[in-house]
Amino acid sequence: MTDFGPSVIMREPDLEKALARLWKMPFDAPPLHRMDVPGYPRDQAAIAVVNGKVYLGTGLNGGYNKDWWEYDPTTNVWTQKADFGGTARMEAVAVGCNGKVYLGTGYDNNIKEDWWEYNPSTNVWTQKNNFGGGLCFGVEGVEIGNKIYIGLGERAPFVTDWWRYDPTDDSWTLLAVFPGNARRWFVAAACNGKVYLGTGNDGTQYKDWWEYDPSTNVWTQKADFGGAERSGAVAAACNGKVYLGTGRDGARYKDWWEYDPTTNVWTQKADFGGSTRCLGLAASVDGKIFVGTGDDIVKRNDWWWQAP
Repeated sequence: MTDFGPSVIMREPDLEKALARLWKMPFDAPPLHRMDVPGYPRDQAAIAVVNGKVYLGTGLNGGYNKDWWEYDPTTNVWTQKADFGGTARMEAVAVGCNGKVYLGTGYDNNIKEDWWEYNPSTNVWTQKNNFGGGLCFGVEGVEIGNKIYIGLGERAPFVTDWWRYDPTDDSWTLLAVFPGNARRWFVAAACNGKVYLGTGNDGTQYKDWWEYDPSTNVWTQKADFGGAERSGAVAAACNGKVYLGTGRDGARYKDWWEYDPTTNVWTQKADFGGSTRCLGLAASVDGKIFVGTGDDIVKRNDWWWQAP
């Protein structure tokens, strides 16, 4: 394991007194003294939430990474954990489910299909059955009903298959194929028991937006994303809505949008508080959205939060 030193502890003022919809650094200090995600600045990393904590690792910064970090929003502490059990890589996918993190696929100069389980209580990685779709990178996934829904991405060519993983018996099931264009660098979020998926790139930038219902195995096209076509954006669900922003389409973006599934309407919000960027990470924990890392010409490791 690459040793980045002791846990990084960040103290902050009372978060509940923060202004609603205002982006802040987790440590409310002058910019030169802000505390960032430890380890390497990076993009194309993986992130998941389990038991109210954020787990983050892998990605790209000159070389491929396999370090693994835990962030506790209640104490604002980063702690380094056991390195990811597979090879160092970028464009892997991670999903929290049943108290564990599942991470796999990606690219390390070779396309990957391995699938791993991380147990936060023991800090141990265990290899599971390979991803059902085979070799792939740029995949995205979400958890609904203690199962993982995952797919799309690239394995030369781009693909549209969509899979369900059941951790209880380590099994993969092929579901209804995504009816839009194949792509990578898209976003996916679980909200109100459904999957919302869109944007991305297959040589063309997209802004289409889709809803997948696991109970019926049906895809439905919804209102296009409210911003410009793009890839490498981030998205997270919070309080019954989906939030999407950053990314690139030639230029990099920092706009931030709210999607309401009940009205099928997009509303633009205050811009993301950091620099314009793409290929970052987002996660939702206890009514707050955390966004960080990514690329704005150089790799970033800053870490922001918002209470929508």
